[in-house]
Amino acid sequence: MIVHEMIINEKYLLRISKDTVNGKSFGQVRIWILDKIRGDHKPTTKGFGFELCHLDGIIQGMIHLKAIDMSVYEADRKS
Repeated sequence: MIVHEMIINEKYLLRISKDTVNGKSFGQVRIWILDKIRGDHKPTTKGFGFELCHLDGIIQGMIHLKAIDMSVYEADRKS
């Protein structure tokens, strides 16, 4: 199940999904590339899968990364 997609540019998109294989559910964050011949996107090897029990830790890490990026942005803006 696709949870979210974000267009990176005209060639790539980032897709977040929940998948089930052999009865086991997991999350994926993966880069997809446009197949110009077929006109749709296909998965690349760039990305990762994870057990859903790790989702809170991944979200906390992303929030922390955003906070660091914003503080660097604010420091650069004040210079």
